[in-house]
Amino acid sequence: MSNEEELLEKIKVLEKKIEEHRKKRDFENEKVKEYKAKRREVFDKLAELKKQVKELDEELKDFDKKLAEFKRLKKKYDSLSWRYQTEVFSVKREKQIIKQLEELEKKLAEFEKLKAHASKFKKAMKKMKELRVEAALYHEMVLKHAAESERHHQEMLKLINEVEKLKKKLEAVKKKKHKSRILVAKEEKLDKLKERALKAYENFKKGKKVSLSDLALIEKFGLK
Repeated sequence: MSNEEELLEKIKVLEKKIEEHRKKRDFENEKVKEYKAKRREVFDKLAELKKQVKELDEELKDFDKKLAEFKRLKKKYDSLSWRYQTEVFSVKREKQIIKQLEELEKKLAEFEKLKAHASKFKKAMKKMKELRVEAALYHEMVLKHAAESERHHQEMLKLINEVEKLKKKLEAVKKKKHKSRILVAKEEKLDKLKERALKAYENFKKGKKVSLSDLALIEKFGLK
């Protein structure tokens, strides 16, 4: 195998490796895009949940105080309801008790809504925690695939640099080969001219007619 063929083979092998690294880099870049999109989706869900939590938190201000009030009202309602069911009252007093029970029911119903909000708040907080874990995992995957992409990219650049160096060497070999061919062609031409000059000189010595161009060759090679 000639030096030129050897260089061409090395370039071919390296270019194949470059293509392999390029494909792997592109694959990793696609993974980065995929996990970034998933992370973005989770962040959007988190933003929406944060908004809900903030609204629920506003509604749940002084929840402990309201809970104590609820217990007090519930106790009052249960006591009054028991009395209403077990005791005998005048029509006027019965109407008063019914009105009181209805008012207490309204207040208790309002707190039931508050309890539902508290339940939503708890679930939202739990979901936010889960989503943060999910986002952290996607972030890790983004970093992992980005690092792999960069590794393949750097390997690719390194190999491209090696190929460039080999191509320069190949170009130098080709130039040298070309110059060598030119020199050989010149030498061959010179040999033919010298041979022609010698024949012409022999004819000249024999007194034969010699052309002006042949005389010039005899002169050039110093045969006189």
